[in-house]
Amino acid sequence: MKKLVLILFLLIGSLFTPMQIFAEEEKPSITSDYVYLYDQTTGQVLWDKGSKEIIYPASLTKMMTALIAIENVDNYDQQVLIDERIMSGLKEAGASRAGFNVGDIVTIRDLIYGTLLPSGAECTQALAYTIAGSVDGYVEMMNQKAQELGMNDTHYVNTTGLHDDNHYSTLYDISLLLDYALQDDFFKEVFTSSTYQAGISKNYPAQGLKMESTSYKYINNPGSNVPYKVTIDGFNGSKSGYTVEARYCLASSATINDMDLILITAHAWVERKIPSHYLDAGTIYNYYRDTYQRQTLFNVDDIIKESEIKYRFLDRNVDWKIDEAILLDVPSDPNQLVIEISIPDVITENIKKGDVVGEVIVMSYGEVVYQKEIISDQNIRQNIILHSLANAVNWIQNNILVSGLIVIVVCGGIIIISRKKR
Repeated sequence: MKKLVLILFLLIGSLFTPMQIFAEEEKPSITSDYVYLYDQTTGQVLWDKGSKEIIYPASLTKMMTALIAIENVDNYDQQVLIDERIMSGLKEAGASRAGFNVGDIVTIRDLIYGTLLPSGAECTQALAYTIAGSVDGYVEMMNQKAQELGMNDTHYVNTTGLHDDNHYSTLYDISLLLDYALQDDFFKEVFTSSTYQAGISKNYPAQGLKMESTSYKYINNPGSNVPYKVTIDGFNGSKSGYTVEARYCLASSATINDMDLILITAHAWVERKIPSHYLDAGTIYNYYRDTYQRQTLFNVDDIIKESEIKYRFLDRNVDWKIDEAILLDVPSDPNQLVIEISIPDVITENIKKGDVVGEVIVMSYGEVVYQKEIISDQNIRQNIILHSLANAVNWIQNNILVSGLIVIVVCGGIIIISRKKR
């Protein structure tokens, strides 16, 4: 009876064992309908809200336009004449311009800066005619590059991002483009620049056309007189976009708490007089500055667990090591980070080299952000005699009838021997 009560007590007690409760992460309130944020170095996705949904990229298109020029031109100082063919239709379409006009002689370098900083449509057209001979030919190069980068849900029909129902992309695809493009030194130089001074031209005979990034007056510019601006620690650069159909979108990067972040937002819905995509970028980046940091949880060959090897006379312990560094962006709140290592405390079976012995799981705010199997790098064998004896004892203990017979036989033998001695 006492044994039964003890068992019931243990069962009831286990129902009330304290469990760690994770708070659901409260993302900041923003106006963008779509968000994709990830760390270039770790590959960790920190925020995904509709990254695979089809969107209109507007002037984010011009990142691809600039990249094609950078990869297909040997001399950035090559001169280009801005003619009427290049300027045709841009004013009527309401396209944004860098400021060049018919008759200007500029360089490819000027055009690339003009494409990315002030989002000049005349610059994209000039690049297209100079490099491919036509806009259609250049767009074909853009689509080919998109396929090479795995941008499977992207299709371009122009170099500017002006609206067309067949001109579309996704935040995920745009992140692939920006991640790849930032590996090019010249693209990175342009993308992260705030201003650029073009050379002297026909329409700018004094000192040339000065260009500013579209984000310059809104982000990290205390001298700006605009009413809506933000401060972002570690901000690197951005490319913005807007059409009526696309609304506000932004592709940007920042280095915050050692995290190499790429952020793509789209379809911000606030009225155009408010640069809501910049406000969203500030809100998001500053939230992760305050709540996340990159941390090395384990280095290569760190011992993550020690197990006892049963049925051995010598070398009864084995150290399990990690074969890769675990570098993650984790919450600053230690209560929201859990590392689980599911390797047995006691090894009771033989293990071959290459066998899976367990796994490491890292959870942030209750969600798995890292998972990796632990593979044995050695053969682990028990002593066959000890193992056999232990199995025999276990078998006997688990078979009551056999155990009873053995007891009877042993007792009978003792009785017979004692009688003979008399």
